[in-house]
Amino acid sequence: MDRILPALIYGTLGLVSVAALPEQTSWVSVAYRLLTSCLWFMFMAMTVMRHRSRRSIRAPLPTITALLALVAAIPLSLGGTASGFRLVPATILLLAGLLFSLVSATALGRCFGLLPAARGVVTGGTYRLVRHPLYLGELTTMLGVALGAQRVLLTVPAWLFVALIQAIRAHYEERTLAEAFPHYRAYVAEVPYRIVPGLY
Repeated sequence: MDRILPALIYGTLGLVSVAALPEQTSWVSVAYRLLTSCLWFMFMAMTVMRHRSRRSIRAPLPTITALLALVAAIPLSLGGTASGFRLVPATILLLAGLLFSLVSATALGRCFGLLPAARGVVTGGTYRLVRHPLYLGELTTMLGVALGAQRVLLTVPAWLFVALIQAIRAHYEERTLAEAFPHYRAYVAEVPYRIVPGLY
C-alpha cells in the first residue's frame, strides 16, 4: 500500500496536468504544463521502482509528515495556469528543478522512498553538494509550479508547507540512515548542509 497509494496520487496529478494542455494558449503555458506533468510522473515512477528498505521508522510523526508531503502536493496541481510574464521564471524554475531532480534521482537509483527508510547510502554526484539533493530539486520544481499557478494564494502557502515538511522528513531520514549505516555519520561531517547549500 505504501507504493500503490502514492503512485496513484502522483499519477492522477500528472494526468490532471496533461488534461489541462488543450486549454493553454501560449508555448510558455504549454511548457509549464508539460514540465508539471513530468514532475508528477517522475515521482510516480520512483515510488514504484524503489528498493525495499533495510530499516524504516513506523512511528506516528514520521509517517504523518510523509503523508502530509504527499497530500500537500495536491493543492499545487489545482492552482491553474497563470498568464503573462510570471510564467517565464516559473517555467525556468520548473525546468531547472526537474533536471536537477532527474540527475539526483539517477544517483539515488532505487533508494527513493516516501517514508523514512534505509535503502542505502548515496554519497556521489549531487549528494556531494547537499545531503538531500532530490528535495532541493523537488522544492525548486514545486516553487515553479506554485509561482506559475493562477491561484498563488493557494499554491504558495502549499509550497511553504511542503518545504517545512521536507525539512522534517530529512531529519527523520538521517536518523534512520545513521542507525542502519554507521559510516553515514562520516558523510554528514563531509557534507554539512541538508537541502539548501550554505543555508540549511
